[in-house]
Amino acid sequence: MKKSLPLTIAAAITITTQAQNVGIGEANPANKLSVKGNLSIGSGYSTTAAPADGAIIEGRVGIGTSSPSYPLTVERNLGVGSGQQILAGFTRLTSGAANGGLLLGYEGDGVSVVRSFIYAAGNQRDLVFQNFDGGLQNRMVISGTGQVGIGTITPDSKSILDVQSTTRGVFLARMTTAQRNAISGLGTSHTGLTIYNTDNNRYEFWDGDSWEPVGVGAGGPPTGPAGGALTGTYPNPGIATGAVTTTHILDGTITSADMGPNSVDLSSNVVTNILPVNRGGTGLGNVPANRMLYGDGTNPLLQTNTPTAGQ
Repeated sequence: MKKSLPLTIAAAITITTQAQNVGIGEANPANKLSVKGNLSIGSGYSTTAAPADGAIIEGRVGIGTSSPSYPLTVERNLGVGSGQQILAGFTRLTSGAANGGLLLGYEGDGVSVVRSFIYAAGNQRDLVFQNFDGGLQNRMVISGTGQVGIGTITPDSKSILDVQSTTRGVFLARMTTAQRNAISGLGTSHTGLTIYNTDNNRYEFWDGDSWEPVGVGAGGPPTGPAGGALTGTYPNPGIATGAVTTTHILDGTITSADMGPNSVDLSSNVVTNILPVNRGGTGLGNVPANRMLYGDGTNPLLQTNTPTAGQ
């Protein structure tokens, strides 16, 4: 049998009990305690108006726990093993000026504790992510200026993304050609979009009109007229006439193995330097008329007498 016992005190408070439910300002409470309107809890908040239909609580609040460690502590026992539970806490850290933090974690077997922190640092400008790995470790930051640091909480001032590691690399999006082509709506505003194509085993970027391998375009081989010691146009320039001189060739870098048959024609040119005998030359700059030249393989010898027939 339902009972409704209204209680009015000074015409300001109405408390109703119905089916073991208590209502404050509510004639038909649907819960063990139903409050119609706002609510404040705590001696310091008793004269402070809470937001409309809201609540303000001065002390700690525990959900799923009778011993909250933070202003708001949420725990849930997973029922797997001993003491395994989900932890979440919202707190005001004391390690920095005006820092606020969110503690998230998992506690296993009542012994090992793994917890992660997300907190505001630098007068609430930076958002820092930490986790517990033998001690709190800084993992990532989103700075108040929009920079992101991974593996560091002090990203370089010139970077929008600073990834630091001495043991791991970075993977960009990896996909097949078909998956790449399924990205729709690409235009000039998407120029620079980069992926790794697993079919072609290469990085590719969107140049505003089509997908190109990284290295093509402004960041690839040169184009246009060649200059300096080269002539013609890229990508296939030639060597300009007279551009290669002895100053461009290191001693001993050109050998017979580098030259094919008849590759050197001296019939119409003058040799101004002396080729040593041990390199197949005469060792002399000129030979007097009507003289015979012979050598011993090292030194040139010039016969002084005019050779006769049969010699």
